[in-house]
Amino acid sequence: MAGHSFGDRLEGAQHLSFSDHQLIVPVLARMGIVPAEFATKTVGTIDPHNSLDLQRGYLRALFDTAFGRYDDLAKTPATVVHPEMVPVP
Repeated sequence: MAGHSFGDRLEGAQHLSFSDHQLIVPVLARMGIVPAEFATKTVGTIDPHNSLDLQRGYLRALFDTAFGRYDDLAKTPATVVHPEMVPVP
């Protein structure tokens, strides 16, 4: 997976989008505590609440697949509901 980041897999996301930073950093930018370009560079432009929903769904699907509830990560309910998620083998 060298050379790839979460942002390569989910449009508008950056590496730290897959964390709580996506909710905190934009607020800090709006308050003038950090520069707006820092927020965009750090967490991207993806809607933070949509990103959290995607993360929860993907992690649920990953664990459901890992523990045998489903045979194929790409065909779990969470990945069907969120087609923008790209399962990474």
